[in-house]
Amino acid sequence: MPAFLVSEESNLLPFSKLYLKSILQEENDMKFIEKKEGVEAVIHFSEILSKLMKESERLCKCHASDLFISWEGVLEEMRSPDFFDTFPKTFFFGFRECGVDGEGFLRARLTDPRMYGVRPYLSIWTLQFEMAAEDSFSAKLKQLTEEEIQDLQIHFMEEKEG
Repeated sequence: MPAFLVSEESNLLPFSKLYLKSILQEENDMKFIEKKEGVEAVIHFSEILSKLMKESERLCKCHASDLFISWEGVLEEMRSPDFFDTFPKTFFFGFRECGVDGEGFLRARLTDPRMYGVRPYLSIWTLQFEMAAEDSFSAKLKQLTEEEIQDLQIHFMEEKEG
């Protein structure tokens, strides 16, 4: 089942500014949607959220439901009228033994190893939105490798110092 569906179900996120025509292509976790003027639609993220929930259940001994705080931050940004004006957009999910962090806390923990340790996260995932074509976008959920986490940590530290 694709991650993006046009549907009337109440658990889906409605968009007034997003116009969808059809699913263009599917490749692993990447889903492509084509926008079309005049059609209001919703996006169904059940596959993406299911993977994040499984990771939270697997890694978090407590406060696994923090995932929903981070997820609500994603939904809030997507409800913004200018969300689809600039791409790429990346959202972070940092899984710890006691909770799940969005970008703000993730950035703070990765840039202060004396306070939080050299490796404060058991796993980090990203949800990235990119333009797939002039009139479509893609969303890809990805678990970062150790090397990518180190690169991210260096990048955040450089931003903090600069």
